[in-house]
Amino acid sequence: MLNFDANSLLEVIVFLVYIIMIGIFVIRRDLINILLCIELLVLVGVVLLLVYSLRFDDLSGYIFILVLLTISASESALILSILVYYYQLTSITNIDLVTSLKG
Repeated sequence: MLNFDANSLLEVIVFLVYIIMIGIFVIRRDLINILLCIELLVLVGVVLLLVYSLRFDDLSGYIFILVLLTISASESALILSILVYYYQLTSITNIDLVTSLKG
């Protein structure tokens, strides 16, 4: 059994979410930066699930974490391939200049 302070880990998670939200909403220069911040936000959610899974000693939390990491990896690979294709077409990654992705 691991002994750790869950409250201090939760404070670190809240701090990381705050930093990531600054990266998404304030420093929105590049599509790659925004996508990385969104991926980090998913990983912070996975760490939060890991903390609660360790705290309550629950095996289903670990399985759910593996499923989330698999879905997150496939989602990031798909979005990165779309971004590379878009960059090959337009040579633009600035978020303010991207308007042709609207449906």
